[in-house]
Amino acid sequence: MSAFLSGAIGMGGSNLSISDAVPSAKVDREGRRFLAIDLENTMLRPEQLEQLADLYAEVFNEVEMIEPKWTPDTARGLLKERLARPGSRLALVDTAQKNRIVGGFFARIAPGPEGFNLTEPDVFISREYRGMRLGTEIGYVGRAYADEVSEGRFGEHIVRNLSQTYKAPDFPKSMWERHGYTLERLYVQAAREILDNKRPPASDVKIRIAEEADIDRLVHFMADSATQTSSGIGWNEHRAQAFLQYICAYNCRAITRIAEAGSRIVGFMAGDTIQRRSGSSLVNVHAFLSINTADGMQTMQALAHHTVEAANTVSVSQSNRPVTEIEISEDAAIFFGSVFPSLREDNSFLNMAGDHNTITRNLHPHGERKIHVVPS
Repeated sequence: MSAFLSGAIGMGGSNLSISDAVPSAKVDREGRRFLAIDLENTMLRPEQLEQLADLYAEVFNEVEMIEPKWTPDTARGLLKERLARPGSRLALVDTAQKNRIVGGFFARIAPGPEGFNLTEPDVFISREYRGMRLGTEIGYVGRAYADEVSEGRFGEHIVRNLSQTYKAPDFPKSMWERHGYTLERLYVQAAREILDNKRPPASDVKIRIAEEADIDRLVHFMADSATQTSSGIGWNEHRAQAFLQYICAYNCRAITRIAEAGSRIVGFMAGDTIQRRSGSSLVNVHAFLSINTADGMQTMQALAHHTVEAANTVSVSQSNRPVTEIEISEDAAIFFGSVFPSLREDNSFLNMAGDHNTITRNLHPHGERKIHVVPS
């Protein structure tokens, strides 16, 4: 057990066990009222997971200006999706109220060109439990726990937090900036426009799904100085290897497509689907194009069509919801501006990015920690 988890679960070498932690006591044997339980822990009953999804919908539906609203079905679909990915997924329970679900923390772990990122972190607290610093504390505990999960599973610490926030209200934007986030514009492209306008590649270019056997070739292609990247950040071979192995081993919903001219890779695109209020979105889109390709724009437009088409098929088959939008970061918008015909700034949300250690440190609660983690 890691140092953080052993310190979080036990005080002074306590032998607290999972069976001791929850069943029916008003508090656990160390007198601690609130526990954050990893969603993969079998101590959580199915009905508690449903309660967690319902609470997620209830809390995020409080923002009146954002439509459509979460429903019980879409919130439970999001929870199911989060459980299928590596990350920090915690249910906050009140042991003094028969382990009532009173909040949660959801976040995913995913690799990028600079290292492993914590993406899409959501904190939500039941209305009657607000004003007790529980949101701040579980935000801290969830991030610290995510770093332990990343180190244990991937052998690397998390370097950045990537998230979104509402565009219109001053709060919580001002709060996130105080914690260390930088706010950035979010760009979106309607998926239907891409699906309805198929762009064939050049006659000598073939597009297919990436296979595990392609990893070595793709690593060299992604790290090649003659390869242009959508992020504008160069990938070294270590980062490319981690990204591709993650896709093959951990992310069953990743969407990948290769463009080849003969035996030479000339383009590559990868993305992932995630549940949103209005449907599924294609996110974490990374594209790579050889600068030595004569028909580079045609290749990228064809890759984009194949990638969005594949993402839509996966999303419909797994969640019965089509892909409605492609989400693009401000940095990547320059690259994708000529690939996606109607890329526009999102009206409701902003992207946020920040150093993981800085944000975690800024969230560290003052005084005695109220929340303790029970791992999977």
